[in-house]
Amino acid sequence: LTPTPSHGLSFQRRPTADAASANTDVADIALPHWVKLTRTGNVFAAQQSEDGEAWTDIVVSPALDIGMAANVYIGLAVCSHDTAIVTGAEFSNVSTTGNVTGAWQTAEIGIAQPAGNSAEAMYVTIEDSAGKSATVVNADAAITVRPSWQEWAIPFSDLSGVNMGRVEKMIIGSGSATAPAAGGSGTVYIDDIGHGRPATTE
Repeated sequence: LTPTPSHGLSFQRRPTADAASANTDVADIALPHWVKLTRTGNVFAAQQSEDGEAWTDIVVSPALDIGMAANVYIGLAVCSHDTAIVTGAEFSNVSTTGNVTGAWQTAEIGIAQPAGNSAEAMYVTIEDSAGKSATVVNADAAITVRPSWQEWAIPFSDLSGVNMGRVEKMIIGSGSATAPAAGGSGTVYIDDIGHGRPATTE
């Protein structure tokens, strides 16, 4: 199942070894996009979704039946379809169900795989002039691996007990605020820190 930036989604397969491949296409999809491939015995079914909740079948007739060994590999791939162009892609929200075992493995084919940040939560601690403090932990337990800028709005109600008119210290950290442990690595950029009423939009 191959989502593309400008040519829709393609369900590609090779039903017989060394034979011609076949494909079923879905036009006009918007990225990011969700895809699902289900194997029941030797029958494969494909689905696609705009939100990861409501799924639409990619209909193949007759049903796609490909003889497989008892143990097979599954994986994710990226291809530019042009030997002169190096490309890259980011996969996220990957999950498996059923009798799937083993850890993911990666291979560098034409482009180095970025190591990225260690997956950690982030927290903010606010302390006032009287020494009273409150700590808020971001709901995303792996926010340090997010690929793009994320706004984190913290309601004053989450900082109950702190005098917000006399703030003297702010701590922003990753990992655990109560039981920090060494070993993580990566880079995080923090900007546009502010406080007050939410901005209005027209």
